[in-house]
Amino acid sequence: MVGAEIDANDESVWISVSTPGSFAPAGAVRIDPVTGALSGPFVDGVSGGFPSIGRDGVWLGGSNGYARLHGRTGDVLDVVRTSGGGGHLSTTRGLWVAHSEGVWQVAKSTGPAVEIGKAVARLEPGPFGVPYEPVAEHTGRVWGIGAVQVVALDAKSHQVAHTVDLPEGLIPCPDGAVSGAVFWLITASDGACWDSDSVLIGIDTATGQLVAEQPLGFSNEFGLDVAADAAWVPVIREPKIIRIPLQSQR
Repeated sequence: MVGAEIDANDESVWISVSTPGSFAPAGAVRIDPVTGALSGPFVDGVSGGFPSIGRDGVWLGGSNGYARLHGRTGDVLDVVRTSGGGGHLSTTRGLWVAHSEGVWQVAKSTGPAVEIGKAVARLEPGPFGVPYEPVAEHTGRVWGIGAVQVVALDAKSHQVAHTVDLPEGLIPCPDGAVSGAVFWLITASDGACWDSDSVLIGIDTATGQLVAEQPLGFSNEFGLDVAADAAWVPVIREPKIIRIPLQSQR
């Protein structure tokens, strides 16, 4: 098996796996962060990847749908069938999915099979018809990244709280995280997120104002995580992750 995408919390580490050579999806494995014990692979029925751990289990997404697995046993609890789906984010209020027709929210514990059209909320695509990619949740708001904008959607009322235009010429990479009440994302001048001109952008989650622009100065791979006062960004084609002190102007 070959590891790919990963998500983790204090209780478990989930990694999607694929078959060597063909890279065909082969489910996901679970690692106990204390003992290092590995279990799985668990097959979810949707050729899922990109694990997203939520309060009610771990969600995996594939080309034909999304599946919720039990966080300890790996048993399949829910399956959401769809086509044209993209990134997804598991939150305390359910699953948020970047769909070709917009961003959908799927209520948690939806039953054994639910069509994406029965989602409980929808956010229309942004500029250029590009759906917003849900990437982070903070104080009841889901943050999504579009073609040239970032939005914050109230997870309860489904109203848009903030629409933030990025600095001219900067295209966002499809990753983001919140730390210290600032939403962070990586942008690049031509959308090539692996170039050395990438810029780390900070947005105040309360006001929606830009509060930081930090050039990375190296060629980064997709991926971003933040903790306390630092961001962690992988270097492209190197077994290296760089710690970047955050310099918010809040």
